[in-house]
Amino acid sequence: EPPASPSHLLEVHSVARALSVSPRKVWDLIKAKQLVAFRLGPHWRVDPRDLQAFIDAQRGASSKRA
Repeated sequence: EPPASPSHLLEVHSVARALSVSPRKVWDLIKAKQLVAFRLGPHWRVDPRDLQAFIDAQRGASSKRA
């Protein structure tokens, strides 16, 4: 699958809204290497496919606990 174009990449605050968490929590996930992000110029971005992979991983982790 080709990489996402820069216009489709998500900013940290957009990821926070999508996950219903604070931007600080998103930064914590990035620093813990639980969520893939990269620098594009002066800003950090998340590929929507990486966000979906994170969500899928969280669903899998929660179903294993149940």
